[in-house]
Parts: sequence; C-alpha cells; structure tokens
Amino acid sequence: MEFPISANARRGQVSERMSKPSIIALPLAYEKRDLHCKSPIKGLLTLLLLTTVLISPLVLADAGRALKAHERNLVMLKQRVEAIDTELARDRQLHDHESRKLREIEQEISARATALREINGRIEAQAQHTRQLNQQQEQARLALARQRELLAAQLSASYQNGRQEKVKLLLNQGDPTQLGRMLGYHDYLARARVAQIEAVTQQALALKELEAELAVQLSQLQTLGEIQAGQLAQLEAARKERKIRLAKLEAEINESGQVLQRIQSEQSTLQKLVVSIRKRLSDIPAEFRDSRPLGQSEGRLPWPVQGQLLANYGQTKRGTSLQWDGIWIAAKAGTPIRAVAEGRVVYVGWLHRYGLLIIAEHSEGYYSLYGHNQEARVEVGEPIKAGQVIAYAGDSGGHIKTGLYFELRKGKNPVNPMHWLSKK
Repeated sequence: MEFPISANARRGQVSERMSKPSIIALPLAYEKRDLHCKSPIKGLLTLLLLTTVLISPLVLADAGRALKAHERNLVMLKQRVEAIDTELARDRQLHDHESRKLREIEQEISARATALREINGRIEAQAQHTRQLNQQQEQARLALARQRELLAAQLSASYQNGRQEKVKLLLNQGDPTQLGRMLGYHDYLARARVAQIEAVTQQALALKELEAELAVQLSQLQTLGEIQAGQLAQLEAARKERKIRLAKLEAEINESGQVLQRIQSEQSTLQKLVVSIRKRLSDIPAEFRDSRPLGQSEGRLPWPVQGQLLANYGQTKRGTSLQWDGIWIAAKAGTPIRAVAEGRVVYVGWLHRYGLLIIAEHSEGYYSLYGHNQEARVEVGEPIKAGQVIAYAGDSGGHIKTGLYFELRKGKNPVNPMHWLSKK
C-alpha cells in the first residue's frame, strides 16, 4: 500500500518506551508519630495523606496501562486502515497505466513539496538568526567605539595634566584620606576601561566568527532549497504531461459513454471506504474532549479554507444526473487546509479523482473528508483540533483547478456541509 509522504512520517513513530510508576512511602517513624497524635484534625490529615500515598502507585499504574492500551490501539488502527486500503485497491479504478502514473507523480510531488517547505522554513529561521546577530554585532561596534572615545579622552586629559599625574594628585591634596580615595578611583577607572574595551573587542570578534559560520550554513541551505525547487519544477512538468495524456483517456471514456459509470464507481469507492472505516475501527475508541458535540455545532463550524465555490452540495455533476456529495472550494496550491472540528485522523491515502484524501472521525459518528490535497500534515491515528492545519491545497486526483474537496458525513451518508459551516 502506498501512502503520501508527509512531514509527520519524518518526525518518527510513537515511542514504545514508558516510565515505570514510582512508589512513594512515608518514613516509618513519621507514620507512628502521627497515627498516635491526639489532635483529631492532625489525625484526619494524616489519614488523608496515607490514603493518598497508598493510592498513588495504583493511579500511576492505571495511567501506565491506559497509555499502553492507547499505543496498542494506535498500532491496531494503522494496521486496519492499511488492510482497508489494500482491500479497496482491488476495486479502485486504477487499472489504466495513465492513472497509476498520475498517482505516483502526485505522491512524489507531495513528498517533494513537503521537503521544500521544511527547507524554506529552515532558511528563514537561519536568516532571522543572522539578522539578529547583525544587530547584536552593530550594538557591540557602537559600544566599542564609545569606549574608545572615552579612553581617548581620558588619555588626552592625562597627557595634558602631564605624565606625573599621580604625583600632582599627591602634591595637590592636603587630606591624606581624600588623596587615597582619588588615587584609588584613578587606578580603578583606568583598569575598568581597559578591561571593558577588551571584553567588547572579544565580543565583536566572536560575533563576527559566528556570523561567518551562519553565512556558510545559510548558503548551504539556500543551495539545497534551489535543488529542491528544481526537482519540484521537473515533477510539475511531468505532472502536466501526465494530465495531458489523462485528458486523452478521459476523452476516450466520454466517447464510449462510460462517464456515468466511472463517476458512480468513484462515489461507490469512497462510500465503501467510509463504511469499512466505521466497521473496522468501531472497537478502537476515540476520545473527544470538545465541550460541544459536533451534532450540536450546526452553523458554527469554521471553514476548512476560504475561497470561491467551484461546486456546491446537491449540484448536478456535468454531463450526468449525479449530484455532488460535498463542496469544492477554490484555493491556491499550498494554501493551508484546517480541520473543522476536534477529531482523530482515520485515513490518509490516494483515491482516484479525490486525489490525496484525509478523513477525520468526530463525535457522534460524524466524518469530515478533505480531498485534492497537495500535502498531508497529519497521519493515521493523530488527534486533531478545530482550526489545526492538516494539509495544503492542491489539484491531486487529475484536476486542472486547485482547491479543496470537502465532505461532511453522518455515518456513511453525506450531509450538506453548508448547513454546518459558519456564514462567511
């Protein structure tokens, strides 16, 4: 089974290591002393403390078992989703060569786009660091120049007063106590000035060395970004070529009158996927902590992306009598796609015409579906929050226009998402 590569896959798998609960015990002497205390309040506090001490290991053990159960559920969930995808692959309309190649190219583009986005992020972070370093270096230079001016003024004053400045102070001062203080101040200021100049000089040298090092790193990252951009451009060119050949295939289907059959097959595949997910994952519970269940959020859900509607729910599909089960929202490639509600990801995969598809499970048996994505930013089993970025818009699935295909289902049945999304 093939899944689109996302940044989450590179972040690693769930750790199998768990810390053992620690057992807390009171000193025996403390227990005996307080158990025999005469004060009822102290006795009650002692009893409560002892109860807490005895229960704590049990609570920690329960927490450990719950975490282990959660990890097992996550593994089971991923295995079952993989089995579902393998099963659907036998029925999926990907037997023709062009469709298979398109899927491979789109998955490769998804991986490259994710890598390029991460590299650009590293470049920007490095550039920001360099800008901060330049500011610090400039401040150090100004401080150094100021200290040099002060030292020059001090040396000039010393020269004007003659080279025997300490002797003059000694001869001109009548009060021995005051004379001692003046001589001490004189020596202290001179030593402090020299030490401060030395420190600022060292700081400026260190900053300069660090700036040079960061410049090398930034250059390397920029070079890597250019390589990635070149690879992505090559893949985009290949994708356009495949789309042209796929268009020829679609033309052949139109001429043979198989349009209705093909669209029906695509819708049937998606419905079978949702049914399989409900059936296979029914015994793997999900925790939803949102105070408002999704069933009570009609008209309140945030939009997954802002844009013009290319197709509306219930609208007749061109050239057929079939209707849209969701909405198609126009968006530029790479626009963040956000989850509409709290839930967990139960599917990340590629379906013909739906492209890179993400399905999230929500409370009360609701599901949200996000298709045509360029990249997926989540993986199966991952909990999500409303407004969280889960993908980036694209045109996967063999489409010319970029955007997001969005569905909302109650069980296996689609519902009108326009009734649930907030008014723009």
